[in-house]
Amino acid sequence: MGETSTHTKEGQTPEAGQSVQATSTLTLQEIIGRDYPTPTPVVGHLLLPGEIVLFIARQKEGKSTLALQFAIDISRGDPFLDRFTTTRMPVLYVDYENRFYQLKKRGIDLAQGRTVENLYIKAFDRISDRNVSLSNDQEAGRLAALVQELQPGLLILDPLRYAWGRDSTDEQKATKLIDTISRLQAYSPKMAVLLVHHLKKQQDQLSVRLRDDPRSWIEKVYGSQALLAHVDTTWGLEADGDGYVFGTVPRSQEPLMLALEKGADSERFLLSEIETLFFTPAQQEAWNKLPSEFSWNQAIECVGASSTLSRTIRQARAAALLERDQASGLYRKIRNHGTVE
Repeated sequence: MGETSTHTKEGQTPEAGQSVQATSTLTLQEIIGRDYPTPTPVVGHLLLPGEIVLFIARQKEGKSTLALQFAIDISRGDPFLDRFTTTRMPVLYVDYENRFYQLKKRGIDLAQGRTVENLYIKAFDRISDRNVSLSNDQEAGRLAALVQELQPGLLILDPLRYAWGRDSTDEQKATKLIDTISRLQAYSPKMAVLLVHHLKKQQDQLSVRLRDDPRSWIEKVYGSQALLAHVDTTWGLEADGDGYVFGTVPRSQEPLMLALEKGADSERFLLSEIETLFFTPAQQEAWNKLPSEFSWNQAIECVGASSTLSRTIRQARAAALLERDQASGLYRKIRNHGTVE
């Protein structure tokens, strides 16, 4: 007996022509035949509209500073770290720890004289003033009202433990957190959400470094797969020698591994001048032989066909030192003054 398709067409129920949400089941052929525009990134290589990101670092290693720097650049449409293109949009930053005088000092430092009228800060002078969160219906309702009013393209909650107030390492509670965020996003459907998370003190001493194995580092520092399995991307920041390492473990983007440093007389993060920090000696030699723009065949002519060449190109792309033009297929080296989309 042949099977009959019973999928629901958009705008109809199986019983009658009643209106339903546009989340109907489609055949693969219908999906292939439709036009689904690629979303414009919030930040090239880092963040897409609607994504939920978990940002992890130890206490006092600069994650709130980097998050505010990120927010400033997006609110203005300025390249993040002077490298990654952003889409200008309103940003709502809920800071549960820093008082307004602290935010003023940090804002002057990070804004560097730029006007930041598109970045909205919700902060509190006293713990008892904290009246928005995701932890109960009343406070979530106040946060939803802010989102509905401001229509931010990005919401930052810093830190997660004050925004949620529950154990996010428990599977059921982690699922509840994501569900609560999803309902909040209904008030600004393309809004991305950045959850800033402090590590626990007992996790300070780790056998694995972020620069060596970002996935294992993130799993060890967070201590649970519950929330990691539900977010779209996880970011990590770790002090490393005289500088810092920033790494990403995403679902839909290429992973990144960046060497950062602080600006002179500033807490502002910059891309390190040591662009090839993550290369092995053999990869460094191969990188030096490659021209500023090249095809794969030209790379083989310069370096020779080898696993070293493949690893060098993968590592360079992960460190945002190399991009590939989809139209021509050519690779192009990116210096610190260049931007990538």
